[in-house]
Amino acid sequence: MGWSDLGLIFLGWLLGLLSPVIQNYILTRRKKKQVEKLIEAEVSELAKQLVVVSFLLSESTFSLTKDFVKWCLQEYEKFDTGADEFQIKERLERFVQNSAQQLDEYNTKQSLRGFSPVGVKRYEMPYSLAHANFFHNLEQEKQSAIWEVANRLNTFNQEVDQLREYRMMTFDESISNANHEIIKAELVAKSNYLSRYCKTIIAASSKVLHNNAMHATSA
Repeated sequence: MGWSDLGLIFLGWLLGLLSPVIQNYILTRRKKKQVEKLIEAEVSELAKQLVVVSFLLSESTFSLTKDFVKWCLQEYEKFDTGADEFQIKERLERFVQNSAQQLDEYNTKQSLRGFSPVGVKRYEMPYSLAHANFFHNLEQEKQSAIWEVANRLNTFNQEVDQLREYRMMTFDESISNANHEIIKAELVAKSNYLSRYCKTIIAASSKVLHNNAMHATSA
């Protein structure tokens, strides 16, 4: 047996050894694209819904401003990819046309009707977190951005639970009028906080989507 034969045997052995590694690499790359695409879709939808929540919470506390409604419309259009399913875009477009004084007048008019707390639900990231064990295959920046959204969303949900507790207290007839006013003030403060915190999560969501776009461009 010559050296050439030994070389072929060694090459065959090496290819056999590397074949599972190469196959796993190819499968991982394919799955990575699919996972990133679906995480992007989930985060985008989450951000869009939180724009709506942020707007409704701010409106309920009579604190709409010109800059805020501009931001809401810009962000909603950024994440909205189809029909106006939340029927919010038309309202935002109308508010954007109003002057600061007109918005102040609207806030005052709404306040005369009395404060009515908005019912806010908890939000989750089921697909993203179900694939947490796959995150190590993503770029470090992408991993960090996804975890930031998930962690901030967890804080958001804790605040939502507290908002619900305060809201339930408003139906408790055994609580004195003075304490009802205290609870109402807490509801207003909590609603304002959640409205602002939505913006924080939306900003974190943009990091996930921006990171994804950068790598898609460079690929």
